[in-house]
Amino acid sequence: MTSIKLSIIIPFRGDESRAQMLMNLLKQLTENEAKINYEIIVIDSSGYVEYAHPYVHIIHQDVTIGEARNIGVRESRGDIILFIDADCSVPRDFINRAYELSKDLGNDIGAIGGPVECIPTNSIIQKYLDYSLFSPFPQYKKEYISDWKTFHKEHHPNMCNLLIRKNTFEKFGGCWEDYGEDLHLLLRLVKSGYKIKYSPQLKINHLHPKKIKDLIRMYYRNGKSAAKILLAFPSSPLIFHRLIKYLSIFTPPFFFSLFLIHYWLPFLFLECFAYTTYSLLRIGNLQCYIHLLM
Repeated sequence: MTSIKLSIIIPFRGDESRAQMLMNLLKQLTENEAKINYEIIVIDSSGYVEYAHPYVHIIHQDVTIGEARNIGVRESRGDIILFIDADCSVPRDFINRAYELSKDLGNDIGAIGGPVECIPTNSIIQKYLDYSLFSPFPQYKKEYISDWKTFHKEHHPNMCNLLIRKNTFEKFGGCWEDYGEDLHLLLRLVKSGYKIKYSPQLKINHLHPKKIKDLIRMYYRNGKSAAKILLAFPSSPLIFHRLIKYLSIFTPPFFFSLFLIHYWLPFLFLECFAYTTYSLLRIGNLQCYIHLLM
């Protein structure tokens, strides 16, 4: 039996429309003209996923995204793991590119990630994350390598397109079971001495949130996980850098808002009071107005 070179792990939780996007991704992967033997393991926590293909193995189990990734790795047969999210799309030569890049995984390179851009869309909300200062996705055009001391200088890769050796993943106990499992894993890697590589060759397209409420929910979830990661890695330069970044951006508007409230809000109330009095004078109801004030 020919050995499996690459195991693609895809966790899924969502409704039928999301399941349809996963079907499209599986079609892209199985028609990817790969030059190697590979397998695709889908961990379905919704019950909507069915896909008949010799390369695709579907596990129906209701678990968190971190647990789903761990289950996928345990069931995998390849030495190289490629994590992909279910709401992504890939180019035709993606598997070959990924496998070539995986050859750089070795004694010092612990994981390899790449750019994450929005799928083609006319939605301003979806395009927002491609240009936002607070985007959770890296989009650099040049390759770089980071370690514990330089991890904060560029945005870290995500697990929606991340390569790692199976034995390295298992060595560090896999993913934690909360949100932010990608950053938590990468910080464990760099803290132990590994380096993280970023390559534009691993570019993937992602379905960004379509609605403002979904965008807010995503930032809220990321904020909660960041607080927990701060407690787990209090000495990380990345956490300190992000704290300074957010304070430098949000502190000036906060104090400016306090200035407006302190100095201009009384004038605003006075203006409303004066305008209401004037309006009642115009319609002859000043006596009624005075009665209400008393």
